[in-house]
Amino acid sequence: MSDQHLTLSVACEVHDAPRHLIATQDRDHLTLDLHADECCAIRINRQSADALVKLLWNWLG
Repeated sequence: MSDQHLTLSVACEVHDAPRHLIATQDRDHLTLDLHADECCAIRINRQSADALVKLLWNWLG
């Protein structure tokens, strides 16, 4: 069971269609699930999440 979740509207370039990216957080990982069925879920640890945040902040200015 996750502590927090977020649903984002995104586009899937492979399927050329809008999708909902489900992001869930538990104590140790962040999980990103583009298809909301866990078939292609990406689990990110804290160190990788920190790197992703830095990338996003650089992009957002």
